[in-house]
Amino acid sequence: MAPSSLVFAQKEVDLGVESSGLLPSNPFYFLKEFGRGVRKFFVGNLVRKAELELGILNEKAAELKKLQEITPDNISALSRAVANYQSAVEQYKIRLESLAGQSMNPNLDRLLTQIVERSLKHQQLFNALRIQFSSEPKFLENLDNAENALVEMLSVIVQRLDTPEKFHGRFESAIGEQKDVFKELKAAELADRLEEKLSGAAGSGVAALKEDLLVTFSGRLEGLQLSNVIDTEALEEVLGDRLRVLKLLDEVRELVVNPELKSELNILRQRLLEKVEETNGIGAPEAAQSISAARELLAEVEGKIAESQIAVSSAIRQLVERAKFNLSQAEVFYDEENYGSAFGQATAASAAAKNAWLQLASTAVTRAHDLDSLKQKYDQLIVVANDAGLVAENSPELFKLLNEAEKKIVSVARLIESKARPEAIANAIRNVKMLLATIEQYIATANAVRGNP
Repeated sequence: MAPSSLVFAQKEVDLGVESSGLLPSNPFYFLKEFGRGVRKFFVGNLVRKAELELGILNEKAAELKKLQEITPDNISALSRAVANYQSAVEQYKIRLESLAGQSMNPNLDRLLTQIVERSLKHQQLFNALRIQFSSEPKFLENLDNAENALVEMLSVIVQRLDTPEKFHGRFESAIGEQKDVFKELKAAELADRLEEKLSGAAGSGVAALKEDLLVTFSGRLEGLQLSNVIDTEALEEVLGDRLRVLKLLDEVRELVVNPELKSELNILRQRLLEKVEETNGIGAPEAAQSISAARELLAEVEGKIAESQIAVSSAIRQLVERAKFNLSQAEVFYDEENYGSAFGQATAASAAAKNAWLQLASTAVTRAHDLDSLKQKYDQLIVVANDAGLVAENSPELFKLLNEAEKKIVSVARLIESKARPEAIANAIRNVKMLLATIEQYIATANAVRGNP
C-alpha cells in the first residue's frame, strides 16, 4: 500500500508573482492603480495591451492570496480585494471583445493560452478561499460573483476568439502539468460554470471538455483504488463549491464501474449533501433550479432520440428511464419541501440524462480525432512506464492493463471502420480514456512510492 501522504499531497496555488507590493487594504493602494493606468496608456498594440492587463489581473489575484495569508480574519479587506479582482475581470472581458478582429495577430494564440492557464489558477484560489471561509456566507457570495465574472470573460474566448477544439486543447494542456490528484475534478467545476453560460456549438464543445475531464478523473480514481490508496476523505477536504461538486460527482458515479469505488462515492456524496444542509442548506431555489435543469436536459435527449435515423441502444433507453424516475422522485420531494433530497435526485437525473446526451452527440470527426489521441496517449504511457523502470516482471498488473488498453484501442478502430452506431463508438472511446487514466495514475502512484519525480 502506497503512503497516502505521497499521493494526495496538495500544492499551494502558484500565481507566479514574487511580491504583491501594496495591497487593497493599504490607504496608498490608489498610487499602485495609478501606476498601472500609466503603463497601459503607453501601450498601443491591442494584443500587447491585453497581455499587460492579464498580468495586472493576475497581480490582483496574488494580492487577494496575500491577504488570505496575512490577515485571514479581516473579511472586510478580503472582500475589497475580491471586488477589486471582479472589477478587473469585467474590464478585461471588454478588452477581449475588442480583439475579435485580431485573429491574424500571431500573438493572440499565445495570449489565449495564457488566459486559460491563469483562469484555472485563479479558480483554484477561489476554491481554497471557499474552504477556508465556508462559514462566511456573504464572502462566499462575493466569491461567486467574482468567479461568475471570470466565466463570462472566458465565454468571450470560446464564442468569439477561439474554436471549441482549440479551447479544449488549451484547457487540457493547462492542467496537464499539475501534480494534484484531483485536478480534473477541480477544473471541471470551472468548465461546468462555463457550460451553463453557453449554447450551440460553443456549449457542446465545453460539455465535451467537461466530459473528458470527468472521464479522466474517474479513471484516476480507479487507478487509486487499484493501488489501494483511495481516500475520499482527502477528496472531501479540497472541494470548494460543494453544491456544484455534488452534481459533478453524480456524473462521475455514472462513469465508474468498480463496485467498491462506486460505493465509496455514494458515501462521499451523502456526506457532502449532509454538510451542505448543515451549513448553508439547500433551499427551494436551489432545488427548483436543479429540477428545471434536469427537465430541460431530459427533453433535449428525448428530442435527439426522436430525430435519430436509427434505433438507439437499450443502454441509452435505460439511462433515459432512470433519469425520468430520478426526476419524478425529485418533484415528489420538492412538493414535500424536502429540498435536500429533491436536489440530490435532480442531479442524479441530470447525470443520467447527460450520459445519454454525450453518447448521442458523438460525431465522425470527433471520433477520428479521439482515436488518434488515444493511440498517442497509449504510446506516451509505454514510454513513461519504461522510464520509471516498470516492466512486466515487477509490475504485472500494470502490463495487464496496458495489454487491455491496446486491445480496446484496436476494437475502437474496428467500430469506426464498420460505421457502428455513434453511441457504441462513443462508449468504447470513453472506456479507453478511463482505462488510460487508470494506467497513468497507477504509474504515478508507483513513482510516488519509489520516490521518483
